[in-house]
Amino acid sequence: MSNRAMIIAIMLALAALMGYIVLERFFRSDVVVEMAPVAEVLPSKKQPGVRARMSSCERIHDRTQLRGYVENTGNTDLSFVTVTAMWKDMNGLVIESAIIYAVRDLALAPGERREFEASSEKNRAARCNVELLDWWA
Repeated sequence: MSNRAMIIAIMLALAALMGYIVLERFFRSDVVVEMAPVAEVLPSKKQPGVRARMSSCERIHDRTQLRGYVENTGNTDLSFVTVTAMWKDMNGLVIESAIIYAVRDLALAPGERREFEASSEKNRAARCNVELLDWWA
């Protein structure tokens, strides 16, 4: 085969390949498009969380007044939160404690705070503290 015949054969092969590509790309009507699988969107997992903080502890006349708040740090409503209020003497010993229902009747939404207060009539009460006792969504 001469060089000229070889060049013509290569040109014909390239023309046939280009014709096939053009035919497939522009004139084919039964094109199958594959769709990516749809990812199932799951609802976010409920993660309750709560924080209890004391905001003040002061002696008012014959009582030691404790004020604080609970804060919903989770992603679901809280329907019940109890805290323990403690009054301590100068040495740090607990002389009185009380259970406070900080959330009971009205649910606490995520990010919200609810204030509470309690008082002790013990004249030795010098300091206060608050601890989270129980909670549920």
